[in-house]
Amino acid sequence: MRLIRCALLMAATGLSLSPAVGVGQDSELDEIVAVVNDGLILESEMEGAIAQVRQRAGAQINNVPDEVVQSQVLEQLILRKLQMQRAQRAGLDVSDSELNQAIGRMAAQNGMTADQFMSSVRAEGLSISAMRERLREQILIDKLKQREIAGRVVVTDEDVDRYLESESLRVQENREYRIRHILVSVSENASQSTIEAARDRVEELRERALADDSFSELAVAHSDGQNALEGGDLGWLAGGFLPTLFSDVVPRLQPGEISKPFRGPSGFHLIQLADVRRTDGQQTVAEDSVVKEYQARHILLETNEIRNNERAEAEAERLRKRILAGDDFTQLARENSDDASSANQGGELGWLQADSMSPPFAEQLRSLKPGETSKPFRTDSGWHVLQVQDTRQRDLSQERRRQRARQALGRQKMQEESEIWLRKIRDEAFVDIRLEGFQDS
Repeated sequence: MRLIRCALLMAATGLSLSPAVGVGQDSELDEIVAVVNDGLILESEMEGAIAQVRQRAGAQINNVPDEVVQSQVLEQLILRKLQMQRAQRAGLDVSDSELNQAIGRMAAQNGMTADQFMSSVRAEGLSISAMRERLREQILIDKLKQREIAGRVVVTDEDVDRYLESESLRVQENREYRIRHILVSVSENASQSTIEAARDRVEELRERALADDSFSELAVAHSDGQNALEGGDLGWLAGGFLPTLFSDVVPRLQPGEISKPFRGPSGFHLIQLADVRRTDGQQTVAEDSVVKEYQARHILLETNEIRNNERAEAEAERLRKRILAGDDFTQLARENSDDASSANQGGELGWLQADSMSPPFAEQLRSLKPGETSKPFRTDSGWHVLQVQDTRQRDLSQERRRQRARQALGRQKMQEESEIWLRKIRDEAFVDIRLEGFQDS
């Protein structure tokens, strides 16, 4: 049975679905495995997370020593603890409404109602309360990253131009790539000797992989990437959406082949192309899209304590009759419209796409011919008199192509900045690891 998306989300972020054990609980029989600033990570919490990792990873980590798996899991728990502490200091919170909406979205993605989704969670043997708490934590962390990282992510027009120039090569054969990844991280302020040591380390890992060591096991044991515990598996990525850093490397590899190490903002990377497959071409960034646009202007009359709904409608009808009688629309809009953004321009709204407007507004746009003026109609904003001045057909394929490229670049840069940010807050934190045999990557 396919695992529900909630579980997949938690697996992807290294979460355990067992209840977290906190400082305020009875921990007399529970060893402390790490102190993280003013918080604790207990052995039971780590063991619960390890059980989830082993269930998820299966045979690919069977040959990885226990102390290596413990070390990687503990490191992920430390990073998570640091992020939660930072979110709490920032005063971030997740309301029950936000949480319920997130669960509703996951249910819809699985074609379920909220009740059916909860039943599926129970059928998987998962705790509803623990699932909600872990999801709440993930939303908090997402908010934190949006607050602390998003401002650093800038995608310029030149970035988009370069992306689109190389995109045609990456998608021309409609391919998807299954990628495994190892990251040897390097801090922003690392010394030259530290950089050289990281380069030597990634070279050594490549030599071991070429000598038939399992790439997946090497990733679990040595990668600093967020997918380390999945054997470095990044899943299937469409050619048009490869991370920018990988876009010139991956398409040149043959299945099973391992790249040479290459440097990125967060450190040194090693890629193995696990597999490649052709698709039907639906993943490409380009979209053929011709839409009808309407050049329009309007007069808006809002309702308030002085002008009730009936009076607003009557006033809108009076203005419509003046327009039909030949009065100047521009002047009437300037004198009467409550739409501050368009009144000074004589009610001009520019070129509009019906699909981007509210349903009542869109219906009027579609029904009017150039030069026609609508009867008064109501939206949530108030009563409108609308006039369509002209229409045109516009090819948006290039514009949407650029928009999707910008979004893809934004996601990629966000991931790169996230790796750097995590390393930074880890380096700055007080962390006392008490796990015997811990191996610091």
